[in-house]
Amino acid sequence: MVSMTKAIGGIVVIVIIIAAIALAYGKIGSQGGSPYGSGSTTVASASGSTSLSVQLSNADGAYVITPNVIAVKAGESVTINVTNDGTMVHSFVIPDISVSVPDLSPGQSAVLTFTAPAAGNYTYYCPIDSHKTLGMVGTLVVTGS
Repeated sequence: MVSMTKAIGGIVVIVIIIAAIALAYGKIGSQGGSPYGSGSTTVASASGSTSLSVQLSNADGAYVITPNVIAVKAGESVTINVTNDGTMVHSFVIPDISVSVPDLSPGQSAVLTFTAPAAGNYTYYCPIDSHKTLGMVGTLVVTGS
């Protein structure tokens, strides 16, 4: 019984260490390690302006926005090239900061440019039909300036 308790205690310590490392590298935490699918994470540069690409897709029945986490600094200029790589109309909105693109047909792109708001987490998603519920959602993580 004592050896079983020690083994379980050892496992708990390992899990805590892994969680601490993941938290330190931004892989989990408030909105990190997104529950919204397996999209990739893009971390913006610290140069004062950021330019990145976002793909909207519904391949093989998986509705995704890639990346599903974007990290920027408050006050920095952000340019996002949004491309619809899917087979149906999609769009992209960050409603809490009033940023959006028009509906995009398959193959179309649009460019968003905005100044990153105050530090916090802001949800972005495809507002068409039930695409958000199906997984087309992500998080804009804004850190302090």
